[in-house]
Order: sequence, then structure tokens, then C-alpha cells
Amino acid sequence: MNIQFSFAKNKHKIIVFCLFLLVSHRGYTNDNVKTKADEQRWTPALTLQQVMTMAVDNDYLLKQHQYHQQAELHLAKAALSYDNPKVSLSILNLPTDSWSLNQEAMTQLKVGVSQSIPRGDSLELKEVVHGLNAQQHEMLEFNQVALLNLRVLNLWFDYHLVVKKIAVVNTNKTTLDQLLNTITSRYQTTVKGSRQQDYLAMKLKRLALIDQNLKLNADLSSLTSQLNGLIGRSGESTIKLSPFRAQGYPELESLVEEHGLYKLVWNEQILSKKVDRHPLVLNQEFQVQRAASNVELAKQQYKPQWNVNASYAFRDSNESHLTRSDFFSVGLTFDVPLFSTNKQDRMVHAEKSVVEANRTKYLLSIQNLTNELTVQWQKLQRLNERHTLYQQSLMLVSSQQHEALMLDYSNDTGELLSVLDARIAENNIKLSAFEVEIERLKTLAKIQYLLAGEKS
Repeated sequence: MNIQFSFAKNKHKIIVFCLFLLVSHRGYTNDNVKTKADEQRWTPALTLQQVMTMAVDNDYLLKQHQYHQQAELHLAKAALSYDNPKVSLSILNLPTDSWSLNQEAMTQLKVGVSQSIPRGDSLELKEVVHGLNAQQHEMLEFNQVALLNLRVLNLWFDYHLVVKKIAVVNTNKTTLDQLLNTITSRYQTTVKGSRQQDYLAMKLKRLALIDQNLKLNADLSSLTSQLNGLIGRSGESTIKLSPFRAQGYPELESLVEEHGLYKLVWNEQILSKKVDRHPLVLNQEFQVQRAASNVELAKQQYKPQWNVNASYAFRDSNESHLTRSDFFSVGLTFDVPLFSTNKQDRMVHAEKSVVEANRTKYLLSIQNLTNELTVQWQKLQRLNERHTLYQQSLMLVSSQQHEALMLDYSNDTGELLSVLDARIAENNIKLSAFEVEIERLKTLAKIQYLLAGEKS
């Protein structure tokens, strides 16, 4: 009779415990089923590489740099051209009493041509300046492509993180819903305050999950809009992306080993060599070269500008029909920079100052990229440690805690709310581990951008 009485007394505990096991199992099963269904639904979806390609194809800033580069290349070719020759046609010494062409010996019809010669090597230097401008825009193109890839990666990872969070929230909510449906009738009619408090606590957790789900869906809509905007589908509210795969990013995973970062002694000199071929650094380097060319161009003003001219003057026969000789003239003119020396000196000094300013910007860009690479590398090390902690300890302990509380509850020594909290905590720890993995991949993506010009 004692055995029967004990069984009858704890019968509701056993039923709820079995139900909780069933709900937990169904939660995982449903999650797996949804994942397979999602994979089928995402089969024709966009891959990461496709999104990157579409983002590059639809970026207006990239096209702007391309057009600027083409313009500078055309200007470089045009810079070597001389000014057009000047042709003059004039009548000289025409008598005003008769307006006759043959009355006076000095009356002549003159055709002349003149051509100016550029100062020194000014044309060649202008070609160099425009060529450097074109190279600057080319570097800005490379940087823009790297930035687009980084932005797509960040949005891609954030999107899948939010999807994972929504799945976890839905799993927790499903667990709560099914347990609430089972114990609602019993807890609502229970007089004891502890039972009523448990019921209200579970209901409050459910409402909090609903609020969290709404917020996550808003975040998902925002990420969807950003991705659609990048690939030229602005205005669309949905997007289909291929599923996240933890081992699906070999380029990022091999990045650290490929560049020898684990073996790298982190000092400023070595780090500077890692980033000195970055497109932004090369852009600043070309600015320094362009400024140096402008110094040489300013120095050309010290040299004279030559002008060659030639003319042919036709004279009519005189009134006695005697033929007069025509005139041919050739001349050379040049200016002498005697009174503009101070102006030219100031122009040269100004261009030299621009060179130093650009050289400072060049060094500053290396310093900024070096500092950022150091920060990201240190961040990656901490994330690797956290990743190991989650994989080897936290997830295992949380699972053991959940199992222990389930056992306590089945033995009538624990509370259902504690079991539920442990179940939700276990799911949240798994989600946190996924967040660490996502943050780690995003950090690798940033390091990949910082090493965009590094040649292994």
C-alpha cells in the first residue's frame, strides 16, 4: 500500500517529467526537420559568392572610380599633345587714298603660322600626373571591392546569426507552450501560492520570448533590406540565402596560417610590411608620387617658353606691271622669367609642402592599418579561447546540469521551473557558442580586408 500511495502521490510528477522529455525530444526533432526543410527550400538560394559578385556589379561608387580612372587615362594621352598652331591672314600697308594693292611697294597680303613649344618637360610631367591619378582610382577600386566583400560577409554572418536566434527562441517558446497547455488547468485551480507562482513565471517567460522574437524579426528584416540593397534589389522584403555551414569558409580559416600570423612577432616594423601593399596605402603612395611630380612641374616655370613663327607675304606687281618680290619671314620668340621669380619660388615651396603632407598621410595610413590589424589579431586570439571554452566545457556542463535537474525533478526533489530554466539556459549557451563562432569569422573577414594587398 505504501508503494501504491507513493506512486499515486507522485503520478503527476512522472507524467510531467515524461512530457518534458517528449517535448525536449520533439524540440530537437522539429528543429532537425525544419533544418532539412529549410535546406530544401534554400536549394535555389543565393550563395555567398553570388551575393559578393552581385554586390560588386551593382555598386555605384565602384563604377564612379572606374569612370574616373578612364577619364585620367584619356587625359594622360591628351597631355602629350601640343597646342594647335595659330594661322594668321592679314593685309599690310594698304594705301588709304586708293585702297589699291599695287600702288605701294610695301602693300602685301601676308599669311603666317606660329607654334608654341611647352616649357621644358611639362607635357611629360602632366602625363605622369594623370597616370598617377588613374592608378589612385584603380587602388580605390580594389579597396571598394574589398570593402564590399567585407560588408557582405558581415551581413551574411549577422543574417544567419539572427536566423539561429529565432530558431532557438521558437524552440524555447514551443517547449513553454506545450508545458503550459499541459499544466494550465491544474495550476489555475491550485490554491497553493508556489504552484500559481510557477505558472505565472512560465507565462512571463513566454511573453518575454514573444517580445524577443518580434525584435529578432525586425533585425532580420533590416538585414534583408541591406542585403537586397547591396545586390540591386532595393524594395524587396525577402531574400533567399544558402544555409550557414561552419566549415564553409576555407579561405577565412586558412588566412591565419597562410600569412604566418601565428608565427609572427608582433612589432611595428613587421606589421607595417604586412599592410604596406594595402590599396589604401598604395593610394597614398601614389598621392606622394603625384605631389613630387607637381614639384617638378612647378620647376618647369623657370624655363623659357619658345614660340616659332613663319610667314609669307605676297606683293602685287606695280602699275608698270613690274613684278615685285614676295617676302618670307621666320622668327623665334621666348619669354624670360625675370620678374616672376618670387612667384615661381613660392609655387615650388608650396608643392614641396604638399609632398610632405601626403607623405605624412601615407605614414598615418600604415599606422592606422597596423593598429587595426593588431586589435583584430588580439580579438581573434580571445575568441579562439572562448570558442575552446564553449566546446570543451560550457556546453558540456550546461547539458549535465539540465540532466541533473531533470533527474531531481523525477525524484520529487526539484522544481519544474528550475528544469525549464536549465533547458533554456542550455539552448542559450549553444546559441552563445554560435555567436562566438560568428564573431570569430567576422574578425577573420576583417583581417582578410586588412591584408588585402599582402602577397604570400
